[in-house]
Amino acid sequence: MLILSKSQGVIGSGHSCLRWKTANDGQTRITFLGEDAAGLRVLYLSLWSEDTRLVTCQVNANPFITETYRTLCNRSGNQNPHVPPNFNISMLLAADTACALASSSAQKFTKRTRRDVTVGRTRRKRAWIFPGTLWCGTGSKAVGYDELGMFESADRCCREHDHCLHVIPSFTVNYGVFNRNLYTISHCDCDQRFRQCLLSVNDSISSMVGYSFFSFLQVPCFELKQKKQCPQMYGCKVSQSDLYAVLENPLPYTSEVTSKKVDNTDSNVLTDNQLLCEGLKYLDECKYKIHPLKKKFDLQNKESKTAYHCDCTNR
Repeated sequence: MLILSKSQGVIGSGHSCLRWKTANDGQTRITFLGEDAAGLRVLYLSLWSEDTRLVTCQVNANPFITETYRTLCNRSGNQNPHVPPNFNISMLLAADTACALASSSAQKFTKRTRRDVTVGRTRRKRAWIFPGTLWCGTGSKAVGYDELGMFESADRCCREHDHCLHVIPSFTVNYGVFNRNLYTISHCDCDQRFRQCLLSVNDSISSMVGYSFFSFLQVPCFELKQKKQCPQMYGCKVSQSDLYAVLENPLPYTSEVTSKKVDNTDSNVLTDNQLLCEGLKYLDECKYKIHPLKKKFDLQNKESKTAYHCDCTNR
């Protein structure tokens, strides 16, 4: 039986790169690499309750996902002196669980009806989604705005980024720029909030998302600048100012994914990133809100972002 204990640094033959993090709600998320019967690398993701019971799990065999995870693991080091006690990881490998290696595609657990995410503009459906999430990737698997995946903190960051106000969708022209990429590009302020949000989460999935977006794909962002132009082809007597996008390349994404908890001496010190993450979670729990382009409380939200009651935003 494969059970993690404080004295055990290796989780079993053929398994490596174990990462874990316990959230404020007491739930622990554990990820590690394994191999299927054919020797192909797969990524295990699991969510455990405070009393060490398995809540849910996934297996992902996407080569891009597994190689990205392995790369990040190698960069941060594979030493794991502190592992969570008494988690029965063997049940993830059992044939009668949702994480069985027999379903190496690992899509059975999270398979949902795909739909387009409409936020005042047309977006393409996602080609794929990061494991454990519903919003992180090239579209969305979420049925509703409030639905989040297993790694909900990282998913909140992606959901917020999906609802950026100033964007240039793939293969469209906006702010005087044609986006020839396969993905939407956003205003630099929105991308910076996205980066800070992922850094505040700092778990295995958020690091994979940040590394893929900023370092691997190197998705550019844009700043909006005022530019004067002549509305007539000849005889420009009156000029007008319009907003034009100026593309900027992203900085590499760096994070420290560790397998140990934060020292208790620093537990009362909240960084700006932690405050941002807590703020997003607090807004998520707000009872009085109107989702983008929806009508509620006899009010129509015409914006592409959620409107919250003043009591929720003035905390």
